Amino acid sequence: MNRKSVVGFCASYNKYITKYWSKSLVQDAEQRVDLQPLMFKALRKFHKLNYCMPKRVIFFRGSRGYSDSELPQIEAAFKELGLTDKVSLVFITVQRNVNTRIFAQGELENTFKNPIPGIVVNQGITEVDSLHEFFLISTAAR
Repeated sequence: MNRKSVVGFCASYNKYITKYWSKSLVQDAEQRVDLQPLMFKALRKFHKLNYCMPKRVIFFRGSRGYSDSELPQIEAAFKELGLTDKVSLVFITVQRNVNTRIFAQGELENTFKNPIPGIVVNQGITEVDSLHEFFLISTAAR
């Protein structure tokens, strides 16, 4: 059976991050997405509307189907536009489905409660050799 998957790519192009260029692709489930043409088009759209290229690109990526070839593809789009040393890139891979449970110390001894949203845990339970791994409590739990 020839299973399909959908790739969604979205890039903001104003300083308030309220206007977007987006593209969706339907492809074979086993196929890896080629980010170079998508990033190239997004950067050209930014330039067309702002008369300049961005100084920073923050790339958020869901963890499903991640490939080590994606970062070089983005950098190739920068190179094609002559931006290699002109744009700083932050590449973030987001893993949403984890089994880690985090608790805060409760008001009474030996009691625990859910931590408040916004808490970042980056030591003790993260990879020792990873300088950038962290857990973020993004929503309140009941």
